[in-house]
Amino acid sequence: MTPKWLGLLAVVVVLGGLFVRLGIWQYEVAQADARQEALDAALAQPVLPLDEVIQPHMPFPDTGSNQRVEAVGRYEPDRLRYVPQRLLDGVEGRWAIVPFVVESTGARIPVLRGFLAGSAQVAADPPAPTGRLTVVGSLAPSESPRSGHGLLPEGEIGSVDLGELLNLWGGEVYNGFLFAISETPDPGDVAAVGSGSAAGSPGAVERVPPPDVPTGLSMRNAAYALQWWLFAVFGLWSATASRRPPMSMLPPTMAQPVQIRQALRLYRVMAIVAGIALFILVVEMVMKYLMGQENWFTKNWSYIHGFIYMGYAATIANLGLKIAWGVKRIVLHLLTGFVPVLPFIAEPRVTREVNGILAQAD
Repeated sequence: MTPKWLGLLAVVVVLGGLFVRLGIWQYEVAQADARQEALDAALAQPVLPLDEVIQPHMPFPDTGSNQRVEAVGRYEPDRLRYVPQRLLDGVEGRWAIVPFVVESTGARIPVLRGFLAGSAQVAADPPAPTGRLTVVGSLAPSESPRSGHGLLPEGEIGSVDLGELLNLWGGEVYNGFLFAISETPDPGDVAAVGSGSAAGSPGAVERVPPPDVPTGLSMRNAAYALQWWLFAVFGLWSATASRRPPMSMLPPTMAQPVQIRQALRLYRVMAIVAGIALFILVVEMVMKYLMGQENWFTKNWSYIHGFIYMGYAATIANLGLKIAWGVKRIVLHLLTGFVPVLPFIAEPRVTREVNGILAQAD
């Protein structure tokens, strides 16, 4: 192992670590984008009457989570219950759950009106309004019974368990509860989501955002993550493969020229494909950033091009290592994939060079 090769390996390891970290970052972005897309989709849904989505005692609908619904009726403030040990923006507190009697059915649906910081009830806690209201909320299924919390103080429950609430309230109950979004007329006693009111003022109530719906990944950013990880693997492979002796030091067998010809054919195909893909990428960027267009093409072509470039880079490295180009020459050829037209210029020159080497070998 020469000092030069060890220095190259050190650089590759550092860059590989950077590429792995960039891949993790893109993976996290993919998760965040998927959550945001799910939230945007939920917010884009129309607000439906509660009784069109779920009826009292009926099973919770498969598509009911985060569905926005509205209901007309009245709160029952004297039946208020708190759910302790809940977090909002890192602050521990409790949820205020109030039964809402739906006017059209007479059944109760629990409404999470808001979050209060602290673990003990505060005398200044504002009661729920008593008049006729229209509540808009995000629908959620019943929580599981919470065990191991011990004996709770009067007025507290371990979770939003509809079975427990049915025993407490009696009558008919919907198999779901609402994260309150708005109340009309607005009593003005609950601050908006993200206001920080509950954390800054004991006894203040702040709306609780609905939970995230189960999501996957944003395919675009997941693809970027995969590309960064492939770059890391590709760099390590190139560094180790570059220790192979040059062609002139190998025995002049027919196997090596055959491998070079195969590598050349793959490179020529990918050079053309990468050149075309790069032109399309330029068109996509003009449409997206200059013309402001947003469609499937402008959302997805960039990461598709990324995979095409990875194939182009692999064929360059494969060919370069077989004809002993060296790392510097390989890197220079890798850069051609970032400049329009250059893949079309580089390909015929490389073909002439490699064919000349093969003619000497023959």
